[in-house]
Amino acid sequence: MGKIIKANQTHAPFIYHVSQQANLSWSLQDYITDMQQPYAVYFIHEAGFIGAHLLYDEAEILNIAILKSYQRQGYAKALWQALECELKQKHYQTCYLEVRASNEPAKQFYETIGFKKISERKRYYKNPIEDAWIYRWENV
Repeated sequence: MGKIIKANQTHAPFIYHVSQQANLSWSLQDYITDMQQPYAVYFIHEAGFIGAHLLYDEAEILNIAILKSYQRQGYAKALWQALECELKQKHYQTCYLEVRASNEPAKQFYETIGFKKISERKRYYKNPIEDAWIYRWENV
């Protein structure tokens, strides 16, 4: 497995490329703007990326995406572990995320790495309209 590094704005085109293959809705400018924020943190690998916001004592995963040719090979878990290490080093106690209710592979992945479903948001997603499941990870 190659090296995971903390990303900066120069990596935004790569992140955008991966996000497009994963059908995420963010534009290149969205990533550039987000990465300028002091609370944004991104980790990348040639296989994909994870992006999160670290605010106060909570974190929220915004996106995690892996290129199709790298899926199911442990890269999403490795990216999560890089973020998890950052959260623990900075003493963050909780991390949240939302996922489409129909995205069974993602829900299974999040549960495998220690996230627990805590609630749902009705009609949260657009194109198509769909509920979101809210997950929480706790640093115990």
